[in-house]
Amino acid sequence: PDVAQTLSESQETVGDNPRTDAGDLLASGVLAFSDPDDTDTHTASVTGVTITGVAQPAFNPADTTNGFLNFLTLTDEDTLDADIDVSASNGIAWNFTAAENYFDYLAADEQVVLTYTVEVADQHGAIDTQTVTITITGENDAPVITTTSGAALHKHVTDAAEASTADPTLNAGDLTQSGSLTVEELDVTDTLQVGLISVTMSGE
Repeated sequence: PDVAQTLSESQETVGDNPRTDAGDLLASGVLAFSDPDDTDTHTASVTGVTITGVAQPAFNPADTTNGFLNFLTLTDEDTLDADIDVSASNGIAWNFTAAENYFDYLAADEQVVLTYTVEVADQHGAIDTQTVTITITGENDAPVITTTSGAALHKHVTDAAEASTADPTLNAGDLTQSGSLTVEELDVTDTLQVGLISVTMSGE
């Protein structure tokens, strides 16, 4: 039977560096196979991956170097798509390893499904295939205001000096300042709402 496992990316909260890798997503298993020809030898390889669900916007399915194909490897597999010797008695050991921040683009409960094809072949060219399906579920990563210092955060205004003949209760003009704050949101399909929630006063 085909194999399926579900993993979740880490939830980045307020105060986290949203680009930080919180650790690898890991899964592993062993695929069993048999061959009635007892003297045959066998090799196994990962031959492809299909991506369904919410794919990373910049992901190119044909790019196996930076894409998802190299996240699944077989035991002792040194290079991508390399064949390894396997035996029916031990099966085909596979390992999935991917940095979780590669999937931070997923919003809460969004999923991307990676279906890998593993092929086993004997020395005569007879083959069989089985799939390993890895489902990654997104978490609600908090937006982060990334502006931490500089003129955008610190502004000064000076009130008007009222002349002795002026009515001090009259408005001599508005005190104004402006700036901009940079916000980063990893969950690319999320929408953001911005508002002023509090103010503190200090000084004399």
